[in-house]
Amino acid sequence: MDIHLPEKESEQAEKLFAEFGLTVEQAVELFIAQSLENGTLPFIPKIKPKNKLKLDSNGKGGFIVPDDAPEDFKEWVRHG
Repeated sequence: MDIHLPEKESEQAEKLFAEFGLTVEQAVELFIAQSLENGTLPFIPKIKPKNKLKLDSNGKGGFIVPDDAPEDFKEWVRHG
């Protein structure tokens, strides 16, 4: 598997993960292992304000996705 990041993001990721004693490759492997173990993402995704998406809870452990959200994001929220 090849992952391509812009140079600036790659450098930032290397620096961040090095603080945890990990390479970027090890961090990706950890992400995948946790995802497979739990059958979901190992964190709750957060949308930055610049994207203008706000997820509200439906009170049942799910989310209410705005109508203007990208279709692939709506699909991910519905089906994980």
